[in-house]
Amino acid sequence: MGKKSNNVGVKCQICDKEFFPKPYFLRHNWGRYCSRKCRNESKKTGKCVICAYCGKMVYRTVSDLKRKLKTRVYFCNKSCQCAWKNKRRKSKNGVRILKHIWGSWCNSSTKVCGTLREDANSFGPPFYSLVSRILKLNHRKDLSFKRPAKKPLYELYWKKNYTQSEIASAFNVTHTSVKRWLNYFRIPVKPRTLSCGRNKNSLSNLLLGKTPEAEKKSAETRRIYTKEKLLLTIREFVEKHGRVPTKNEFVHSHFYPDHMTYRDNFGTWNDAIKEAGYKP
Repeated sequence: MGKKSNNVGVKCQICDKEFFPKPYFLRHNWGRYCSRKCRNESKKTGKCVICAYCGKMVYRTVSDLKRKLKTRVYFCNKSCQCAWKNKRRKSKNGVRILKHIWGSWCNSSTKVCGTLREDANSFGPPFYSLVSRILKLNHRKDLSFKRPAKKPLYELYWKKNYTQSEIASAFNVTHTSVKRWLNYFRIPVKPRTLSCGRNKNSLSNLLLGKTPEAEKKSAETRRIYTKEKLLLTIREFVEKHGRVPTKNEFVHSHFYPDHMTYRDNFGTWNDAIKEAGYKP
């Protein structure tokens, strides 16, 4: 208490609280604030303003105040800014449209930006009442983003034999959206048929029927050699070079089938040579 009596009482320049700084601080003109909080407050160059939507007091820097010199309308966050602009924003026809709800004022974490002071990520009655009112006033928009019920979608797809593209055009959505609807309701998808608009002799359509022509064409495209083609390759080699080929000439060759292909079809390399009519 003796040390405290020697010190001089000083009032804080921010909160007017009386405190007793050290004489060393007074000699250097330091003891002017009672705490670090008041010291930080003294360094602020901006001022507190009132939010135009919720009335909350918020601090804004000098640069923020300069940007709002014309309007002098301030907001505490993006949600209040979006809600305030949604009440006053108008389109060319004087009707607010959907892009003004999911506008550029939204945060990445919100969808409706706190409109009607409800939770932005909730899809409750306030959200749908606002959207339905906007869509009724604006005839250019239709509620195409809303998923239809399962029963009409099932009847269109199976009973009326609508294709997915026809359903997409009927609901004014993309083909991918129809696929997601069918997957969401677990509606079985129709198998592909030959009347898909492609060439009936194409490989994909022939594979559906599993015909001999499809197997032959699939083997040619995937370079699956038949026994006749393998033997023909050996005979062509003999006619060109005048001798029987060796196995090493067919090992990882870019011009002839691999020797393992002959082993898979004939058992051994020598059996393939004998099958071609030559002596190994």
